[in-house]
Amino acid sequence: MNRQAEHLILARHGRAEHNEVKRFLKPDTFEHLPPEVLARAVEHHPLTLEGVEQAKSLGSWLSRQLIDTDGIVPNRFFVSPTVRTMQTAGYATQVLEADHPDLSIKWTIDRNLRETHKGNLEQLRKLPDYDASTEPLTMLPASDLYRKVDDGESIFDTMRRWEVFRETREAQLSGQIGLVVTHGYFMGAVELAMEADGMHDQEAMELFSARSPGNCNVVHYSNVEPETGEVADSLRWVRAAMPYETSKGFSFDWREIGSPAVYSSAELLTTANQFERLISPDLLEQI
Repeated sequence: MNRQAEHLILARHGRAEHNEVKRFLKPDTFEHLPPEVLARAVEHHPLTLEGVEQAKSLGSWLSRQLIDTDGIVPNRFFVSPTVRTMQTAGYATQVLEADHPDLSIKWTIDRNLRETHKGNLEQLRKLPDYDASTEPLTMLPASDLYRKVDDGESIFDTMRRWEVFRETREAQLSGQIGLVVTHGYFMGAVELAMEADGMHDQEAMELFSARSPGNCNVVHYSNVEPETGEVADSLRWVRAAMPYETSKGFSFDWREIGSPAVYSSAELLTTANQFERLISPDLLEQI
């Protein structure tokens, strides 16, 4: 059976109003923040004017680079059920439709693509005397794969949601070109699920921390070998791009995703033995 080319393109939403709230959380500026902003759920915050332009830049990148240069035409479209992601998807693909009027774009909203839920932390960040610089590392889901704040979700939980999305949409995505508009933490969890299989947890978190998506950052997975065009049986290559000039986010050319690590006994011990004992036998004898 001939293998089919398959691509999965993820993009983060553009800058939204809730990203601007922290600029007002100071004693001398808090009074200028409309109270309706704090009362509004994070899911309902729209894009800023800057975010709209970022979304349009995403559409231009998809048109110019993905379709015109690479010949890769998305035909499956999925979006998280938040205002900022839906607006990003809409503005981006309006540009696509203007450049390529023959495209048939129909978006499917999927709740599995929602952002990592940070629980009570979202409410704490709205307080006028909240100082983000003193925020304990233990409160952030990114502090390790499994930690979560009250009523929140861990990165590991988010990775599971991504796996549910792929299983649910398997028939729609197999051999197709999927475009997914989602969120920053969620994209980090996807990267771990796709690229950190078999890694020690510490290495996985280092990967997560090193790649913080900027607004409208693109991460593209493919089963097509970039140099030869040979089609593999799974998504084995990844690249990243920012669709506009910025110092935020990350970009890199095509690279192969490493195979899941398999360890010999010696290699397993080498990996684990980097953590030295902190309680010595002498100390144990003293108690």
